Amino acid sequence: MSFTIMLENPPEEARYWLPAVYAIDPVTGYHDKFEPEDYLSINTPWICPFSAGTGAMVDIQCVTVDYYLERIGKAWLKKVIISDGEIFTFDWDEATKVVYPGEGGLTWLLIPAVALGAIIVAGRRK
Repeated sequence: MSFTIMLENPPEEARYWLPAVYAIDPVTGYHDKFEPEDYLSINTPWICPFSAGTGAMVDIQCVTVDYYLERIGKAWLKKVIISDGEIFTFDWDEATKVVYPGEGGLTWLLIPAVALGAIIVAGRRK
């Protein structure tokens, strides 16, 4: 069996998406990854081949890209319970996101670097 994933509320400039399902082994904690072979058009649902039975816990990742396949962002939904035959809607607005530099991510990269530089300078002055 399997289940279907659809993307809802993607970024406006997104033209393609790549979903990935990480099935969590409850005993070992290891993840098995399931994803399509290539990017999907933004409105195309994906049938995940993972057999979830009557319910399994998975993490779901979604990467969105523009027309030129430049990454826009990555979003996660953690510890989702999914069942075979279900249609799951991945809501971009509700997911935890990583934004890439073209979308303001550079700010989040610079703040830690500046803070680290300040700590190093303060440590040397002692």
